[in-house]
Parts: sequence; structure tokens; C-alpha cells
Amino acid sequence: MMETQNTPSPAAKPAPKSSRKTSKKVLVLNTVMGWGLAFFGVYMGNEMVTTGALAFIAALYGTYTGVGHLDFRTAKAGE
Repeated sequence: MMETQNTPSPAAKPAPKSSRKTSKKVLVLNTVMGWGLAFFGVYMGNEMVTTGALAFIAALYGTYTGVGHLDFRTAKAGE
């Protein structure tokens, strides 16, 4: 009879955790401020302010997730 080794499969390894707590707080703060600016632009009837604020929110989220993706790829490559 053939014995099997008790080695965990590669899929059993936990994924690396993010430690970017500061950047998450900054993202939330800037997003809240961006939404505040967007609502202020709507209230004042200024489309340019509203458009800029919404673009700012999208850019924040896109940058945050893009950098997170690159960090995750680097962490996976270092295993």
C-alpha cells in the first residue's frame, strides 16, 4: 500500500492580508468629502463642481484598487 504525505495543497494556503489601514481611512475620508462637494455643487447649481467631485471619487477608488492589485501581485510572487 502506498503512503500519502500530509502536505497541504497549494490551494489551502490563506491569501495574504492587506495592512493598508491608513490608506483605507484616507480613502474613506476623501470619498466622504468628495460626496459632500458633489452635493454642494448640486445645491449651488454648478455642474462643473459636481462633475469634478464625481470624477475625483472615481479616480480615488481606481487608484486604490489598482495599487492594491499591484501589491497583491507582488505578495503572491514573493511566496
